[in-house]
Amino acid sequence: MNERKRKLIKGLGMGAVWTSPVVSAIALPAHAMTSAGRTCSAFETESIEQPISITVTDDDVRGPLIATRNGQTFQGVLENTAGLCADGITPLVSVIEFSGTIDAVRGTVSGVFDTRQFCGTELACEQIATFTAMQTSMGRISDVGDYEGRVTGTLRCCVDLI
Repeated sequence: MNERKRKLIKGLGMGAVWTSPVVSAIALPAHAMTSAGRTCSAFETESIEQPISITVTDDDVRGPLIATRNGQTFQGVLENTAGLCADGITPLVSVIEFSGTIDAVRGTVSGVFDTRQFCGTELACEQIATFTAMQTSMGRISDVGDYEGRVTGTLRCCVDLI
């Protein structure tokens, strides 16, 4: 994997260590940042496949962010300002969704992990992905525990401005 792709994926929240429910910042590469009054005319799309680690508790599911658990489903959405766009004025806004289903019988967790970044109303970068993870403990008695798996999907970022 090239260094540019690694930085994009890490910036979108993939492969990071998640210890709190708040994502402090998501970095967007300079070429993908739009300025006020400018629009993106072309996007570059890449396939992604990365590992994911998930911890299920009685109350929540911890992965790319902490999602609230409601029985065998969970959902977490985080919107935050992660800095400024290239114009130095417009906020860079990230919206992250982490949601899915816990299958206690199969010992799996699956769902979506999507991230979108905007400069104003202009889409600058997005990751659209699904994941499946298997419970790692042997002889599991409940769905509470650690899970390991893969995230697959696409990463699409603006490459030029008009």
